[in-house]
Amino acid sequence: AGINAVKYVQKKDPIIMLRDSSYIGVLIDDLVTKGVDEPYRMFTARAEYRLHLRQDNADERLMPLGFELGLIDKKRYQKFVNALKIKNREIEKLKKENARSETKKSYKMIDILRRPEIAYDDLKKFGYTIESDVTDDIKEKISLEVKYEGYIQRQMKEIERFNYLEHKKIPKDFNYMNFDAISYEAREKLTKIKPLSVGQAARVPGVTFADVSALLVKLKALDGR
Repeated sequence: AGINAVKYVQKKDPIIMLRDSSYIGVLIDDLVTKGVDEPYRMFTARAEYRLHLRQDNADERLMPLGFELGLIDKKRYQKFVNALKIKNREIEKLKKENARSETKKSYKMIDILRRPEIAYDDLKKFGYTIESDVTDDIKEKISLEVKYEGYIQRQMKEIERFNYLEHKKIPKDFNYMNFDAISYEAREKLTKIKPLSVGQAARVPGVTFADVSALLVKLKALDGR
């Protein structure tokens, strides 16, 4: 609220936190699209992308934005950038190095780490050298990303689809009541809430998949005028 108050005074566009970026983004979106009849409680279960909204990757999700807004100083941001480089370097190293094995079959270190029972430090038993600049935080980040890679990739595809709808903007003066292709309930709800995007409109209670599809067709027609 404080950031956007300053941006309003400066006549700049507000910062909009989306559902895939943070829990505050989930909270704000729920309050706007669904409303509340009682005090709102933020639970992880409310976030459909909670596998992405992890504690260990909060810096990667939000630090660049914080730095851009001037909330993070250069020294702290550079420390984050350096840690990110180390993490990425280690992941590439894990992909390339073979694990020491008593059998003839060869395994990459990253495949060993994927095993549920293997912790990062256990890789030493397979002949892996952990560099001195790899902190416990970086080990945790890599371990989580490697072990849950399949699930994370699946969720990232869902986020891509979400972002397509989220970036499909609806004109502020769009007249829902004159749009007969959607249900009357949807027209009433959307007129009241005035969603900024198709993605936001899709999350309004009472708006169906058919309503969203019709809205996309209408907006495409408007874009082509």
